[in-house]
Amino acid sequence: ADVAATLFDPQQKVFNLNKMNSRPESVLSHDSGPRLAGIHTSYLFLGMWRSTFSWHVEDMVILSLLSPCLTSPRTCTASATCTAGPRRPGTWCRPARPTCRSVSPAASSPALACHNLLRNKSVILQPELLEANGITVHRLLQEERQAVAVFPSAYHAGFNHGFNIAEAVNFGTARWVEYGKRAHGCQCDDKDNFVTIDMGPLVARFQTERSAEWTAGRDFGLHPEDPAFLHRAYTRAQDRLQAGEITEEQMEAVKESVRTLGCFPSWYEERFGVEPAGKATPGEDRDALEENFPAGSFRTALPRSG
Repeated sequence: ADVAATLFDPQQKVFNLNKMNSRPESVLSHDSGPRLAGIHTSYLFLGMWRSTFSWHVEDMVILSLLSPCLTSPRTCTASATCTAGPRRPGTWCRPARPTCRSVSPAASSPALACHNLLRNKSVILQPELLEANGITVHRLLQEERQAVAVFPSAYHAGFNHGFNIAEAVNFGTARWVEYGKRAHGCQCDDKDNFVTIDMGPLVARFQTERSAEWTAGRDFGLHPEDPAFLHRAYTRAQDRLQAGEITEEQMEAVKESVRTLGCFPSWYEERFGVEPAGKATPGEDRDALEENFPAGSFRTALPRSG
């Protein structure tokens, strides 16, 4: 069960999750949209023995901080690195989504209706199954008074070892803004419940030189965690547009598919082909991009009072 509430004293000035996003130096304090419980302010999660939270990334692939208040231990797992093809150590493994779809039952499976099924927080996969598909899974045991931070695009899941009350909140950094701009939603029946943050004010604040292009709808880009082969394929699509092999309308369809689904349209793949991820050249994975967060999580013990 979850509820929009906090257990932190409102007068507490240090490590107060409920006030993280109200400070002027906080990225989300510049968000002009509605204040969302669990995003801008704290949420409490109450669980019993064996209660679980399924594989997912945070809404808008934003960072999150989880701090148990009154708790039995809980096991947290996070998929952080991929060994299926060359990838920079510490980066998120994009195959988590297709792996989920490929192992789901074919008949009447929701995986066939939603390309981003894990966003719906309805799937539990064995870590061994992920590792068999080249996805490294990291495990930690979170004790009372230990905080866990989850970085952008890190899929995570877990379960409680007993009665558990934990408080969580999302937060952003200047480098997360590019992740938020490129976050993928879904196109299934649950798409209306996809939480969005108006990135306009954040772009104006933290990417001032790109604000005008973003406002005009011309600031298109791939997700920072998209693999190198997808960047190469998109560059080739731009070359084909210049060569007259595809039309402006078709190029817009390519951009829309990449923006919303994270892949190329089927007609484009059938006509031109798209290099599979495993053929990336070692050391070539997004070398032209600025350094991104290593996806994953860390934990730190909080000092005991008294």
